[in-house]
Amino acid sequence: MHEQMALLVHLQDLDMMIKECSDPERKAELESQGFAMTGLESLRAAREKIAGSIEPRYLLLYERTAVKKGR
Repeated sequence: MHEQMALLVHLQDLDMMIKECSDPERKAELESQGFAMTGLESLRAAREKIAGSIEPRYLLLYERTAVKKGR
């Protein structure tokens, strides 16, 4: 279970990074602060890899919660 929790945290981090890179306003704000906002496809690929490592029941709960909370 501990490993699954760690994977879920990594997945959430990736989802937040993907969301920030996909939002034009947030992306511009972060770029103005000096952050490089590149590599969206790499983030998506990493997300798929991690999601594939999570037990389906936990992934389903995570995705339902994320949709419910608007993430």
